[in-house]
Amino acid sequence: MNEADEEHHVAKLLVAELDDMHGRGDHFDAKFTVLAENVRHHIKEEENEMLPKAQELQMDFDKLGETMLARKQQLLKNGFPPVGEEKMVAATHTRRDSPARKKQTKVKVKV
Repeated sequence: MNEADEEHHVAKLLVAELDDMHGRGDHFDAKFTVLAENVRHHIKEEENEMLPKAQELQMDFDKLGETMLARKQQLLKNGFPPVGEEKMVAATHTRRDSPARKKQTKVKVKV
């Protein structure tokens, strides 16, 4: 589960960075590609590892689905609270790109 938590964290960071870039920036396409690859990988893990384990549990999945739907409706009505990753990206808003881009501008080549 720790790995899944970290995968969710990275995905949230990438989504927040992409949202902050408004479809522009040197790394927009690269970030989107990395996000898509990570999400595909995560989905395969959940389908192949976690869902089979969940099916073995003695759980009322219909009730769980109803609870999740009610929460979704509540969030859609009241808005989604900001996540920590959005706050982290907002704090770097003045850079307008990733730390990797900032590092590229500092590299000096000696000739």
